[in-house]
Parts: sequence; C-alpha cells; structure tokens
Amino acid sequence: MTKYALTIDHELCWGCKACEVACKQENNAKDGVKLIAVTENGPKEINGKLEFSFHINMCRHCDEPPCMDACPEEAIKKREDGIVVMDYDLCTGCQACMDVCHYDAIAFDEDQGLAQSVISAITGWIKGSFPPAPIMCVWLTVFLLRIKSDLWI
Repeated sequence: MTKYALTIDHELCWGCKACEVACKQENNAKDGVKLIAVTENGPKEINGKLEFSFHINMCRHCDEPPCMDACPEEAIKKREDGIVVMDYDLCTGCQACMDVCHYDAIAFDEDQGLAQSVISAITGWIKGSFPPAPIMCVWLTVFLLRIKSDLWI
C-alpha cells in the first residue's frame, strides 16, 4: 500500500499567511479556529544582521501520533496509508489531543465544543484534488509525499 507523509520546507516560507486564509475558507473554520497557523520568529540578530523566520503549524500525520493515544474516545485514528483522521462525531471536546500535539496542529472550536484538525485537504489531495492552502503558497512550502510501503519506517 502507498503511504503518505506531509513535509514543510520552513526555509521557503516568507509569512504571507495565504495558506491560513485558504485553509480557513476551505474548511469554513469559525473565528478563532486556526487549522493552519503561521508563527513568526524574530527579528533577531544573527551574525550581525537581522533575521526573521516563519514556522507553519499544521497536522504532520505523525508515524506514532500522540494525539491518537491521548484521545480517551478513540476519535483519532491512523489509516493504513499513514493519514491521521479525526472523527468529530466521537470527539467529546476534552482537549487531551491538543495538549500532546508537538505541532500545535489541533484547534478547539468553542461553539461546537470540538477539537479540530485539517484532514480534509490531505484526503482530497490523495484523491487527486488539490487543497487550496498549498496552491495559494507562492513558494510551495507544503508537500505531500507518496512513500512506497517497503521504504516506510
């Protein structure tokens, strides 16, 4: 079976936040819910000159997702192809998954009382449609990699 992994080249990101806007529109996320978040680091002086960098926070579909283990309702599962999915019907809003995510990739919708993560774009990507967040990125910093199962670690 083909497996997938998400990679982000943070060196290419220049902080335009077009991915944030596109993801918010695609997923109809409410105010305050960020499924992709671009964080700023800087400015700081490095070797006598000012540096500024950006970091894209979104679900990376971990090999061993801590969010899955933390969820007492088993609302988060890892598919055979490596994609981590969230069943919103099972989520009780306890936020245990948010506490353990290494990428701050899970948001909480106060109105619905649910944890949320961006997964629809990845599954659409696999089916051949292109999610708006990577398309909107001028520098193509977000990539979905197809990995042969014999190379999967």
